[in-house]
Amino acid sequence: MAQGKSERHSGFAKLVSKLPANAKRIWNSATDKEFDIGIQGGFQPKPAEWVLEPTVIKAVARLGAQIRITVYSPEVESLTTGRASSTRSTRPK
Repeated sequence: MAQGKSERHSGFAKLVSKLPANAKRIWNSATDKEFDIGIQGGFQPKPAEWVLEPTVIKAVARLGAQIRITVYSPEVESLTTGRASSTRSTRPK
C-alpha cells in the first residue's frame, strides 16, 4: 500500500528530530524551517482533498517549522513550438 502524505510528512519530521548533533545545530540555527507540499494543478475542475493529521502538524510545530502548500499552475503546450512550457513562477525567498 502506498504511503500517504501524512505518513511521509511525519516521517520527515522524525528524520529531522533524529539528526546528528552537528546537523541538528544547523537545523536549529536556520531562520526558515519549512515542509513544502507541492501540488500540480490541472485544467479540469476535479476536486481533490488531502488531510494533514493533527499528529503531523504537532510534529512539525515541535520542530519550529511551518507547512507551506504550493499549487503549481498547469503546464501548457505552446502552439508554436509544440513543447510544454510552464506557467509557474518562483516564490520569493
